[in-house]
Amino acid sequence: MSDNKNLWIETINLLEKNGRTWEDVTDVFVTGKYSIGKEKFYKLASSANYKEGCDEINAELVIKGKDFVIDVTDYDCYLTYLHFTDLKVPEIAADEPKLFRMFNHEYVGD
Repeated sequence: MSDNKNLWIETINLLEKNGRTWEDVTDVFVTGKYSIGKEKFYKLASSANYKEGCDEINAELVIKGKDFVIDVTDYDCYLTYLHFTDLKVPEIAADEPKLFRMFNHEYVGD
C-alpha cells in the first residue's frame, strides 16, 4: 500500500530534504518523560511501519540536532507527520519585525 510509511525512512528523508544527516542528530526523546537515544531510536524506528492517516506517532517525540528539531504534527486529525524546524538564526535582520501574523482580526505579518 502506498500510504504505509516507515518511521526510520521518513526521518532520514526529512533530514536529507533539509540538508542534514543522521550524524547531525544529537538527542532523541519523549518530552518530559524519557530519553530514547539515537541507537535505540534507530532499532525501533527501522521496524516501525505505520499507516498514514490511521496510526499515530507519539506527539511528544522529539529528534533534536544542534540547529534543528524534528517533532510530530497532525494532519487531518492524525499525528502522522514529522515536522522539521530549522533553528539557524537568519543573517538578515528586520528593522520592524512582525511578532504577529494576525492582530485585531487583521493580517499584519510578513
